[in-house]
Amino acid sequence: MKLGFICPNPPGHLNPMAALARHLQARNHDVVFLYSSGAAGLPFVPDNERDHFNEEDPGSTQSPLASITQVPRAFDFESSHWPSQFHHTGPFHDGKGRDKVGFPWERLTGEPLIYASMGTVLNGRLDVFRTIVAGVAKHKDLQLVLSVGDQVDPEQIGPAPSNAIIVKQAPQLELLKQTSVCITDAGLNTVLESLAHGVLQVAIPVAYDQPAVAARIAHKQTGVVTSLDKLTADHLSTLLNEVLNDATYLDNARKFQKAIAKANGLSVAADLVEDSLGVHKKAKQQLKAEIA
Repeated sequence: MKLGFICPNPPGHLNPMAALARHLQARNHDVVFLYSSGAAGLPFVPDNERDHFNEEDPGSTQSPLASITQVPRAFDFESSHWPSQFHHTGPFHDGKGRDKVGFPWERLTGEPLIYASMGTVLNGRLDVFRTIVAGVAKHKDLQLVLSVGDQVDPEQIGPAPSNAIIVKQAPQLELLKQTSVCITDAGLNTVLESLAHGVLQVAIPVAYDQPAVAARIAHKQTGVVTSLDKLTADHLSTLLNEVLNDATYLDNARKFQKAIAKANGLSVAADLVEDSLGVHKKAKQQLKAEIA
């Protein structure tokens, strides 16, 4: 079957959709990203994807066949209003398709690691980055890795502890395997990737779906939440103390780690795509015809 994907190109959108596309491709479906400027090595039809989205009408993206979210059911709020075609699955991560990023692994000290990445919305906010550096520096037994994006030169942030590593880009999935706490803007992908590794979160939501994701972090107690207007070095230091010293947070994060591994989100999502398009039904009908 030929399957077309329409997806914005920022990594937060493209990475999970490309993982799902690869999973369907492995099932012998032809996949192509439509109106794209790149698709993580997958086939694509060049164009500006924004010309094909009606941002004023969110309902235009809803399907009567299936609406699939990579949010695990356990990480969502309970509701009696989900439509019958709405499905929770699990994170769409396969560790493929991402640009290789150099990183000074030899500088990791073995101290508990704090990984901070504020996504694309806050790229360029030197004040936020400096506050993160100062907040973590109050903990002499912790090490910081801060990813600042392409709009800032790490040297602009100023003096930092010798064991703080400040880079433009970081290999996030590999670092999360060694991370104790992730400081994040509560972007869904980073939060789900953190949970998949049993990593605690300090969330500083900014815009879009981030406040909603942060509300789930607070409700499920996999981390703590603050806001930009409250963010100071002292406040961040206090939040780090809270998540690192209250075992409730780590217990909950590890529960979600197990739940995500068990959910097998990519396979479930691929099954739902096939079921909604009648792939399995057609296969059964073909098998019956061959037997007859």
